[in-house]
Amino acid sequence: MVKPTTKELRKRRFQRPQKGWKGLRAVLKAFEDEKYMKYNAVLGFGGFGIVTDWDILKPDGSPGLSIAMKSAVDKEKQSTIDALKREIWWHKRFTGSEHLMQLVDLDERVMKAANINDENTDGLPNLSMEKMGRGSLYLLLRRLGYSSGFNHELPEDIRLMEYIPNRTLWSIFLCLTRAVIGMAYPSHDPLSRRNYRIRETTQGIPPGYPTSELNNLLVFVADPKDSPPDDEHRWAPIVKIADYGCMVEWNDAWDENQCNNPYAMGPATNIYQIGQMHRRANGLDFRTYGWRVLPDANYQIDEDWVNVDLGLRELIAGCMADSHLDRPGPELLELIIRNRIAWLDQQAAAEAAKPVLNPAANVFVPGQGFVPGPGGVTGFPPPGPGGVTGFPPPPPPRPRDSYRKRVPHGQVEPDWLLQKFFNDYFIEDWAEPDVYADYWDKKTLTPYDKPGDY
Repeated sequence: MVKPTTKELRKRRFQRPQKGWKGLRAVLKAFEDEKYMKYNAVLGFGGFGIVTDWDILKPDGSPGLSIAMKSAVDKEKQSTIDALKREIWWHKRFTGSEHLMQLVDLDERVMKAANINDENTDGLPNLSMEKMGRGSLYLLLRRLGYSSGFNHELPEDIRLMEYIPNRTLWSIFLCLTRAVIGMAYPSHDPLSRRNYRIRETTQGIPPGYPTSELNNLLVFVADPKDSPPDDEHRWAPIVKIADYGCMVEWNDAWDENQCNNPYAMGPATNIYQIGQMHRRANGLDFRTYGWRVLPDANYQIDEDWVNVDLGLRELIAGCMADSHLDRPGPELLELIIRNRIAWLDQQAAAEAAKPVLNPAANVFVPGQGFVPGPGGVTGFPPPGPGGVTGFPPPPPPRPRDSYRKRVPHGQVEPDWLLQKFFNDYFIEDWAEPDVYADYWDKKTLTPYDKPGDY
């Protein structure tokens, strides 16, 4: 962990969040003293808010509910207060939505003392929401980068995956699509309570047209124990979109200059952005900013990216079409993704059920890996008279470099590969430590006094 320098501690970008941190701790001190809640750490901070990690304690003092508290960093700046109030309002509109971050109500005394989840307060508002135990999508991508850096120091059989498998990517993309559907077709459920979940749908709900900035810093991955696996979250926990401070209701009367985004067209904007997060191609009859993920006569895709499911790459290119009219709508996007996931799962199950005897040399066999063909050792018992031996083959060793090399294009990934990625990245907490942890409760070293200090 790299400690911040004195110069960094003097900067306004730390001093303002530090004031917000101290203000919140002062308001909640009485409830910490009576063992109702326990402060853990700062999860992150920016120009508008600071997010802290808390446990709501059980009567015996052990951790119960985990929450994230978002507070304004500058109580003197009205725009910051207004952004947090606006975010609380949007959170309540999306109450119950499975793939949008949810508010969490606390003891009434705490709610009142700290103006929690109250967009109408005259005081300084705070926002209490569920904590996503595996951090942001950005953090997941950083961890993948770390793995490639230290894997060579580990025995091959315990090295971490260095890429996200195709079927896991499809699962994450479905979560993002459901989140966009939840914003465009909000449930308007009045309840605000943990684990009250409505799977987002376009059916039977009048559409709305909110649009907001989305990126992988604002997409969060749940702890698997908080999101039990189901038909749509078999290979990855629930992924949710958060942070609605910049969200606005789309107005069809706006033009490019008024919304300050030439590509903003209500839900079509969010569809563009989820395509951009996943990243004029030949064979397409529309212009797209996602052309780099597709084969092109003048552009050579990196070998590993060639093995990413072409169907996923084509869909991303569609989501990033120049014209919003060429992007798939939320309903069509959901249908395409669900159908593709179902087909891939069926293919993987069918391949795993096939007996594989004497395959061709160096063929990737789903469920078995790269297996040598005739003349080599397959790991299977030799067949008896008439064919199959009648007993199952021993489990094959994991193929060499499977942690690093994707399954070749056109072949379906086996379930064990997805399970390995799940175990490597979703079972254990891999949040990065707060480099400012030792400084939040300290006196500010020196006030900023020059433009260069902040």
